[in-house]
Amino acid sequence: MGEIKAAAGLPGGRLRERVKELECLQRIVALLETSGLSSEKILQGVVNTIPSGWQYPEQCGARIKYRKSVFHTPGFEETHWTLRVPLKTCGVPAGSVEVCYSDNLPLNREDPFLLEEKKLIELIGIRLGRQFEEWEGTAPVDGSRVAADPSVRRKPDGQVILDLLRETDPMLYRRVLRRLMNHLHWQGVPGVQGLLYHLTPEAYARTEDEGEENQPHPKQNVERLDKVFEEALWIASLALPDAELTALVKQWMRQDKLGFFMVATEKREVSLAEIKEIVNRFCRSTRENEQALSAADDLQARIALIRRFLS
Repeated sequence: MGEIKAAAGLPGGRLRERVKELECLQRIVALLETSGLSSEKILQGVVNTIPSGWQYPEQCGARIKYRKSVFHTPGFEETHWTLRVPLKTCGVPAGSVEVCYSDNLPLNREDPFLLEEKKLIELIGIRLGRQFEEWEGTAPVDGSRVAADPSVRRKPDGQVILDLLRETDPMLYRRVLRRLMNHLHWQGVPGVQGLLYHLTPEAYARTEDEGEENQPHPKQNVERLDKVFEEALWIASLALPDAELTALVKQWMRQDKLGFFMVATEKREVSLAEIKEIVNRFCRSTRENEQALSAADDLQARIALIRRFLS
């Protein structure tokens, strides 16, 4: 996984926290993917990195329990302000990851942890569980459990579809990836808003300096855009099961085609026979057991057809 370099001027406030979460995830995954390090050194590096993603890193401690081994930050003490996520391999408990704030943290609220921090530790737990499966030779390949070899692991179906889409229709690929980022953002997945900052840091800087003034976004760098989309896919692979990601990608692709259909119904120069062929092509692109459209999109399409027939 390539890491996006931080912009020269980091944002402040809540957005700065989102960038910290993203960079914390990036550093953890970089450690897990480093070859030549023992599992002990990797897990100690991960546990030392975890506090950097929290709002008060100086007063934050972390601990990872894996089988009979324990790794923790210097001076770690369990307090009543603790986040704990179980770590599992093949659905069986294998340990836990914990984050604690010191008792003397000067806060007026009962729960010092942000919602995004609770999501962040869940993502870290998911990624650690997958790493444990690889170390123990139980990572899934084609539905079975075999020795984990990255060279033979099957690429998820959703990623296969997106790779093909990137080659055949780059514009649709970018539209689908932007919808994926919005979906992850509204689900509260950490790191996504930090990606949005990396996507258009100039726009965020201008917003902070000029308030709510409405101005066009600056032209986006294509290389930066592609790198952000790679990171978005990586975060999605942590936050979403492959089946859910695949279903979402297919749904958004169909909705994109539906947009073309809606435009066609509004154009008088497009004949009813051509509209019929558009509908047929749309239906042929959907498998028998798949839901072609959501209930809202289906209703919208029916209304557009009725309006065209009666006008």
